[in-house]
Order: sequence, then C-alpha cells, then structure tokens
Amino acid sequence: MKIVIIENTADSLWKIRGNLFLQLMELGASITICGPEINHRRIHEYDKHGIKYYHLDADSQNINPFKEIKSLLTIKNQLHSLKPDAVIIIGMKFI
Repeated sequence: MKIVIIENTADSLWKIRGNLFLQLMELGASITICGPEINHRRIHEYDKHGIKYYHLDADSQNINPFKEIKSLLTIKNQLHSLKPDAVIIIGMKFI
C-alpha cells in the first residue's frame, strides 16, 4: 500500500508521528511525505528509514487566493504523479 502524508510541520513530524510511520511500514506500506522545506538532517532521517520526502511549495500562513489556488494545483499534480492508495493530511491548514 502506498501512503502519502501531507503536512505543514515537517521538522517536528518525525517526533510526533515517527512510530506510526514505522508501524505502517512494518505492515508493508511505503510512506511518502509531502510538505514545506525542512532541514537536511530531517530529510536524512526520513531516507534512513526508507521514507521519501517531496517538497511542496506552499505557505500555511498565506491568505492570497491566487497563491492558494497554485498550492492546490501543486498538491493535485503531486498526488496524481505519486498515485497513492491512501492520503493522510496532518495539520490544521496546509495551504
């Protein structure tokens, strides 16, 4: 099963949901995380566990409707290219 996780706090995500990701992977799922830019140490941590990370150019603080539409299209295109079986969205407002 291919699971994509879209979130708005990638740096703290591993601390909060790392055990969930590892358990899903033990059950045979492949995990891909999509979110804002994070530090390279965190990306290395994800790589070490076999989790892919894709940067999404989105700003969770933005209120410009044109940038919001652009963010939605970016997410739609990323999901279309990844073709996940399930999507988990973590965060109050991603875009």
